[in-house]
Amino acid sequence: MPMTDGGGSAPLDATARITNLTPYEKHGGKHADKCLIEFRLSAPETLDVATHGSPTGCGFGFNVSADGRYYLMTGS
Repeated sequence: MPMTDGGGSAPLDATARITNLTPYEKHGGKHADKCLIEFRLSAPETLDVATHGSPTGCGFGFNVSADGRYYLMTGS
């Protein structure tokens, strides 16, 4: 089940898929406070991140988002 505002200490099922993104789409500002961040393993050691809805609803500042492709990096 996707993460909700309910909080709690139960583990999050990271395999769940949200098939209806309508509540996160903007329709004249109606859902400006809704946010969903999608994490997808697209290849070994590669993570794609996409924000659906309002980045400010996720806690990001103006013109800031987590969207992009991230690669596992190891330090020495």
